[in-house]
Amino acid sequence: MATRMQQRRGTAQQWTDADPILAAGEIGFETDTGQFKIGDGTNHWADISYFKNLEDLGGSLDDYILLSEKGQANGVATLNAQGRIPLGQLADLVSGAPEVLDTLGEIADAVQAAQNALTTTEGALSTHNALTENVHGIPNTAELVTNDTLTSAITGAIADAATAANSTMATHTADTTNVHGIADTSVLVTTEAMNTLVDAALATAAADASTKATNAQTAAGVASAAAISDHNADKTNVHGITNTEDLVYTNDARLSDARTPLDGSVTDAKIDQAALLSQSSIANLTTDLSAKAPLVSPELSGTPTAPTAAAGTNTTQIATTAFVGTAVAALVASAPETLNTLNEIAAAINNDADFATTIVADLATKITQEDLDAATLVTFNEQTSSYTLALADNTNLVEMNSSSSNTVTIPADSAVAFPVGAAIDIFQRGTGQTTLVAGSGVTLLYTPGLKLRARYSAATAIKRSANTWIVTGDLTA
Repeated sequence: MATRMQQRRGTAQQWTDADPILAAGEIGFETDTGQFKIGDGTNHWADISYFKNLEDLGGSLDDYILLSEKGQANGVATLNAQGRIPLGQLADLVSGAPEVLDTLGEIADAVQAAQNALTTTEGALSTHNALTENVHGIPNTAELVTNDTLTSAITGAIADAATAANSTMATHTADTTNVHGIADTSVLVTTEAMNTLVDAALATAAADASTKATNAQTAAGVASAAAISDHNADKTNVHGITNTEDLVYTNDARLSDARTPLDGSVTDAKIDQAALLSQSSIANLTTDLSAKAPLVSPELSGTPTAPTAAAGTNTTQIATTAFVGTAVAALVASAPETLNTLNEIAAAINNDADFATTIVADLATKITQEDLDAATLVTFNEQTSSYTLALADNTNLVEMNSSSSNTVTIPADSAVAFPVGAAIDIFQRGTGQTTLVAGSGVTLLYTPGLKLRARYSAATAIKRSANTWIVTGDLTA
C-alpha cells in the first residue's frame, strides 16, 4: 500500500481555541479558509503568520518582495531601508527550486493539491478499509482468522472432543438404565455367573429331590410294610374272602388231596411283590416329584436365590443381581450423568463409529498455515524493466528496480482476469521514474497523474469493475 501523509487540520475557530505550538516545520491547515501555518516549535498558533505567496503580500515580480514583520533574509538577500528585498536578489531566494515550485503561489497550490489528494485518498482508503468482501482477492475478510486463533480453535476443538468423548464414555459406563435396549443393567448376570447359579440351584434341587425320593421310598417301604402287616393280620373280607380262618390250606392234614388256593387269595408270591411298588401306588409322590427342578435345563419361577460371588470372580458360578450391580457400578465408576450410558456417548460423538477418522477428515478441510500466509502476506515481485501486471500480483507488491524510466501496464480484463476488488501495490525502488499505463480498453481513475513522484514512492491500483481501476498514492503528473 502506498505511503500516506496526513497534516493536522481543523476549522479556524478550532485552531484559535486550541492555540497549540506546532513543531518546527509542522503544517497546520484550516479546513474552512484553505489557509495554513508552519510551526517553529516555539510560538503559539496565534503568534505565527499564515503562509503567504507573492500576490497575498501585495507585490509583483516588477516590484520588491515585502517580508513579514517577523521575516528574515536568512543570509540570502539584503533588506533595503524599507525592509524590502531588491528584485535583483529574487533569484537567490529561488535558489535552485524546481520550475514547478519556484513561486510561493505554486508552493501553496501544491500544498493545497496535496491536501486535496490526501483528503481524496483518505476517503478512498476509509471506504477501502470498511470493505469486507472481495478485498485483495479475499471473498470475505470477516471469515479470516489469525494463525493463533485457528491453532487455538483446532487445539481446543481436539481437546474438547477428547474431553467430551472421555466424559461421554465415563457417563455411559456409569449408566444402568436403557443401555443398548436393556431397561436396567443392574439386574443382569453374566453367562458364567448364571451358569454357576443354575448349576448350584440344580445341584441343590437334585440333592433335595434325591433326599425326598429316598425319604419317599423309605416312607413307602415303611407304609407298605405296615400295610402288609395290617393286611396280613386281617381275617375278614380279605380279597373277597369273608373269613380267612375258614380257608383250608393245601398242606392241611385234614385234606387227603392237595388243592389250589382260590383265585384272589393271598399267597407268599403275591405278598413278595409289595416291595416293587410303582410311584403311582404311593400317595402324592408323583405330584411332589413334578414340583422339583430337573438337573438339565430347569425352568425356575418365583424368586430363586443363590450365593453372591466375590467381586471380580470369573468362573461358571451363578451371578446374582448383587454381583452384577457391583460389576456395573465399577464399570460406570465416576462418569458424569450425561455420559454414563453407551447411548449418550454415541450421541456425543454423533453416532459415528469412526469418530477419530471423521475428526481427522474435518481438520483436513481447515486452512493450513502455508495457505493462510499465502492469503495474507505480501510477496515482492521485483522487475528491472517495464512490466505488465500478472494475476499472481494480486494483493502483492510489484517492485520496479530500474535506473531508467519504465512503465507498469494494467492489462484489460480479457487478457488477465483480475477479480473485482483486486489490489496491487507498485513501488519505485530504483531511480528510473515509473509510470502506470492503461492497457487496451482500460480506464484508470487517478489524480493528479500516473507517474510515481520520486524514488521510493508507491501507489496502489484497485480494480473497481471489469476494465476500470482506481489508482491512488504518491503520484505526480
